[in-house]
Amino acid sequence: MIISEERWKTAQENEFKHHVAREDLMHSYSQSYNIIFDYLGINKEDLKNKSVLEIGPAFYPALFSVQTKESHVIEPLFDQFPEEIKNIYNFKKINVFKNMAEELDKLNIKVDEIWIFNLLQHVQDPEKILINSYSVSSVVRIFEPIDWPTDICHPHTFSKKFFEDIFPKTNFKVHIGGSIKNFHDANCIYGTIYKE
Repeated sequence: MIISEERWKTAQENEFKHHVAREDLMHSYSQSYNIIFDYLGINKEDLKNKSVLEIGPAFYPALFSVQTKESHVIEPLFDQFPEEIKNIYNFKKINVFKNMAEELDKLNIKVDEIWIFNLLQHVQDPEKILINSYSVSSVVRIFEPIDWPTDICHPHTFSKKFFEDIFPKTNFKVHIGGSIKNFHDANCIYGTIYKE
């Protein structure tokens, strides 16, 4: 399931073009995150006392929609982001680690929660990211497309079993693609992993 750096860069370049070309994405992502929060049982008030790290959210992190005690993002391409997006990150006081998500274990950080939303189709080593996330956080929240074909932007496809094999004690559920207007066309797995 690991892809080459060259394939990862190709996927990132194409996804980047998609984000730059769509001025309506911020509003669309904001609406989607509210649905994801509901699915995962995230109480926005509770987040005010928590440190949260969101992995690879690109231009529009879910952290834009909430107030936390500490907000962190790991985003390797942050230096290439448009200035207006960097300014929002700065205004929201989001600390950015400009590392690959696979390097999470090298950041010497511990947080209350890690969020992995619509990310794993884009990375080099999805399994490593999941395992490292569990090692540095008390809670890992996942919302990811499954059973969706690969393409130029998405070098990976996943099944529910992929997640269940890594976290067998977690009760993962499935959102049925297309069941909510203007939300994911893909089926998506979601669940919260709690450290024992």
